Formats: sequence, structure tokens, C-alpha cells
Amino acid sequence: MDLKPDGVATTTRRFAVRILAASGRDYAGYRFNYVQKRDKVRSTGAWLLRNGKEVTNRDALGWIDHALDLSSALFGDNRGKTISRSSEAVAGDVFCRRNRDR
Repeated sequence: MDLKPDGVATTTRRFAVRILAASGRDYAGYRFNYVQKRDKVRSTGAWLLRNGKEVTNRDALGWIDHALDLSSALFGDNRGKTISRSSEAVAGDVFCRRNRDR
């Protein structure tokens, strides 16, 4: 967490998991929820490492933003972001993700 003098806090969350077998490919994904009017998602990233090298791009491409409450899908404040790299993952890969919010 980074706390600025004006009291604004920025939190960075990181996560990595090694895919040990093909059946573990579903773990190469992530979802987090946020409240649109309260939280500011500053950056997101998710990528695969294979043999120590980046296989997929770590930029924000691939993230899907969606409403959590389908009855107010267009105007609801409760949102989620989801990404999946499971179709690209093979045994031995490492799935990494990072999101930064305020």
C-alpha cells in the first residue's frame, strides 16, 4: 500500500501460481470486484511465463469488465473484472497477475 500525504491510498495486489498439470489450467485466471463510484482501478495486468520467458503480453488486453447485478447492468456501480489465460496455459507455466487500485 502506498499512502500519499493527501491521504490517498493506492493498493497493489500481486499473485502467481504454477500450473503443475494440464488439469490445473483453470487456475490461470482471476476475477476481482469493485464499486465503480468508490474505487478507481488504476491498472491491471495478467501474463503467463513459460521457461522463464513471457508468453503473453502483460498489458490490460483481455480483461473483461462486467456488471455484478444483471438487473442494473448498464448503470450499476457493482462491477467486476475478469481475465482467463487458461486456453494458453500448459503444465509448467506460471500465471501472474497484478492489479492496482485506489
